[in-house]
Amino acid sequence: MQGLTPIRKRMILFWGLAMGVVVLAYGPVLTAEYGYIDDYEFLLAAKRGLFGPLSLDLASGGRPLVGPILDFLCGWCGTIHGLWLMRAITLAGLSFLSTAIFAALRAGGWGLAVSTGCALGTVLGPGCAVYAAWATCAAMAYGAVLAL
Repeated sequence: MQGLTPIRKRMILFWGLAMGVVVLAYGPVLTAEYGYIDDYEFLLAAKRGLFGPLSLDLASGGRPLVGPILDFLCGWCGTIHGLWLMRAITLAGLSFLSTAIFAALRAGGWGLAVSTGCALGTVLGPGCAVYAAWATCAAMAYGAVLAL
């Protein structure tokens, strides 16, 4: 990590910590083969090339980019057996979100312990547990990172 500023080194190290904590907490979503009702609907639509109406429905609900993203990801995963890939993308997104929260708090003058606790506590809460478990929430954590 030569050539990196101390702040960038700290962010990389924190991201590694966050990824480890997130995988430790939500690891079973990567090993179990399951899907929720939305997963079946989106996989079938992607397989049949009929994702357009679902994209319009998502866009009308204020999420215009989620439809094309899910269309691509569901086509890429293919079946219920491949949904672990979407959930892995979600776990990476949660670790990025935790790192972004940590960076924002540190930039705001918060201490190391408080920033770490808030950043990790946020992604270990019930809302993020839903994101980790539902494959169709793969893009949600990235939206939250962009919102910061």
